Amino acid sequence: MKNRALSETIGDSQGRALVLRNLGKLCAKQGDIAKAKNLFEKALAIYEELGDKLAMARIYNELGLLFSHGLESEGVVAEKVEN
Repeated sequence: MKNRALSETIGDSQGRALVLRNLGKLCAKQGDIAKAKNLFEKALAIYEELGDKLAMARIYNELGLLFSHGLESEGVVAEKVEN
């Protein structure tokens, strides 16, 4: 959290977005899907503002992985595959 506060203080949008993305990945690994999604969406908003298309693609990838993991944990993916 120290890096995030520092990035906000010095106006480092790129650094702030990276911290948010990394926190999102950590939350996802810990199973907190809602918090991870929220953090990824905040990072995405910053990258959109910066026009960083590569970073935006990375966030969309993270959101896709999060979505598929969420569906797997709910048994939806297995159900779809079986049908």
